[in-house]
Amino acid sequence: MSVRGLATAPVALAMAASLSLIGCSSGPTGARYAGCAEPMAEQREAALPADLPLIEDVELTDVTRREGFVAVSAVAAGRTVDDLYGPLVEAVSAEGFDLLGQENEGFEAEVYFARRTEVAGIASLRRGPCPGQVTVSIMYDPLETDRGKQATQRVRKASAPDG
Repeated sequence: MSVRGLATAPVALAMAASLSLIGCSSGPTGARYAGCAEPMAEQREAALPADLPLIEDVELTDVTRREGFVAVSAVAAGRTVDDLYGPLVEAVSAEGFDLLGQENEGFEAEVYFARRTEVAGIASLRRGPCPGQVTVSIMYDPLETDRGKQATQRVRKASAPDG
């Protein structure tokens, strides 16, 4: 595993654990699909940070703010992880974030991003859990503590090409 993988592994593990709780917005019913989520009410979108890198044509299913962090969950129907990966990378760059690391395995993908020492986050794509849908998750941290800022500086240094 590379230094970049070691530095981002805890964040990836936390994201993977949270993804098991996120579902799809519509589709078949029954015990197999009991974990599928419904789109959230539009008024919850007001909780989104203005510079959050979102992909077009996804349905938001949850926005949670806790201790400075923002966690966003969404689903995209009729699209694949590969379909959404390029637009996700473009959305992150368009919001002025630096790409600290990225990976696309076809069934799942992650993009790690930061802006100086002000904001850091991870955006991930996962196939399913409902048929024909991709779950989109974004963890956004405004780095309000010195500890968070220092951790981001270490990841940035470890992920540099000459790092």
